[in-house]
Parts: sequence; C-alpha cells; structure tokens
Amino acid sequence: MSSRPVLGIVACQRTVGVEPAQAVMERYVRAAMRHADVAALIVPSLPDLMSAAEVAPRLDGILLTGSPSNVEPHHYEEEGGEGPFDPGRDAIALALVDRMIDAGRPVFGICRGFQEINVALGGTLRRDTSSEGSGLLQHHAPAEAQFGAMFDHLHPVHLTEGGLLASAIGKSEVTVNSVHFQHFQGGFR
Repeated sequence: MSSRPVLGIVACQRTVGVEPAQAVMERYVRAAMRHADVAALIVPSLPDLMSAAEVAPRLDGILLTGSPSNVEPHHYEEEGGEGPFDPGRDAIALALVDRMIDAGRPVFGICRGFQEINVALGGTLRRDTSSEGSGLLQHHAPAEAQFGAMFDHLHPVHLTEGGLLASAIGKSEVTVNSVHFQHFQGGFR
C-alpha cells in the first residue's frame, strides 16, 4: 500500500475562551485533503518549541492559509502597521517557505499565506492607501462584512502559458475569488 503525500498546514494562534490555541479553519483542511488527495498535519506556530528546520524534512508540501492576522511589517523592513499580528506564525511560516523551496517541495498560499510567500521571497506589502480612507490596507475583510458576501468577488486569473499551474490543470485561465485588502509591492530577492 502506498501512502499519500503529507501536507503541513500552518496553524494560527487564536484565543479560545481564555486560553491560546493553535487553530486552522476546517474549510482549508478539508479542501486540501479532498482536492489534493493528501494526508494533512497541522503544524503549530510555536517557534519556541520547534523549528521549521526540524519539521520541513517530514513534509511533502505546505499550505499557508488565510488568517485574521497580518504579517508583522518588520519582516519586510517597514515599521508600524495594524494588527492583529501572530509573531509565532510569522516565524514558522516564513522559515518553512524557505526550507520547502530549498528542498524543491510545493508551497501553496491562500490569502495571508500568499503574502507570507511574497515576504519570505523578499517582497513587501503595501499598506499606504485605502478606498475607505483609513490610510491602511489589511488583508482581511472588515469586521462588519458578512461571511458569505466576502467570497462573492469573482474574477479571472490568467495563467502563464507553459507554467507549472497552467500545465498541472490544463487551463490558461481560472476564476477565483478575492477577499484581499492588502496588496503586494516591490520585487523578489
């Protein structure tokens, strides 16, 4: 019997009741396991107890999910910024991106995860403009947004001809939804 690849899904630190918890929304876990046909392991964001270096060799790929938290600006050489922040997730996720890329293993990001990949590769996040007039862009939806409505914004994404994703799915364009309120800027290292 052959075993399925093992996908590490990086957890966020959340508060459940009065205590901290390592959490991943089930919609991410179910979608990854169902559509990628993988076994999934939740990777705690506890850099004081484990390192990306010790967990990366045990994983066949990683999934960096969305989260209410923002990447701390000092990771892309900025100051200030609006939280909430999750320093433990930043430490584990950014280091895991580097380790997995060095090992030639897949890294997939959704929402905050895509931003983590950008920052780990030397990019920055732009936080300086907003149509709301707040002066800052956040990657998560405003608190007053209704859950279902956040996923209504659908738009096409054109894939690079001959690129990895276009080749894997056999399409040159896919339709995706976006819930992003923070944008990328700058280049990659």
